[in-house]
Amino acid sequence: MDRRGQLEDAIQSSEQIKQLLNGLYGGRTSSGEQAFDVEHGVYLEKLSQLNQTPLVSEQMLDIYVDQLKVATIDVPVLFVAATRDDALPPSMSKSMDRHIPNLTRKSVHTHHWALWEKPEEVNQIIQDWLKSTAPRRASHL
Repeated sequence: MDRRGQLEDAIQSSEQIKQLLNGLYGGRTSSGEQAFDVEHGVYLEKLSQLNQTPLVSEQMLDIYVDQLKVATIDVPVLFVAATRDDALPPSMSKSMDRHIPNLTRKSVHTHHWALWEKPEEVNQIIQDWLKSTAPRRASHL
């Protein structure tokens, strides 16, 4: 699946969300195939074929699905995108604003492990955001 937001269009029902989470948590088909890889993204056609992941119970997946359906985060949130991240490309976050009204987006030109590649730049982004978001609490930064 390409990474331009089509996943949100394809995954709509509670059952589809549950299948996606099951795949992201390591559920595999009977032949051992995964439903997600870094190069391709999500293999939608495999989601319904997955066995239950050993990492998360079915009851927990149901709880996650229920929470995702109504999730809105009502506190300030900083999202730092790694522009060269193959596992979680910035395009995957394009709809975050719908669920996080007080979202601040920043980016760094790194791969997935931004804090390891550019710790000073990431820490500066965090420090600046903290100062602008909670000036009284962050005055000692």
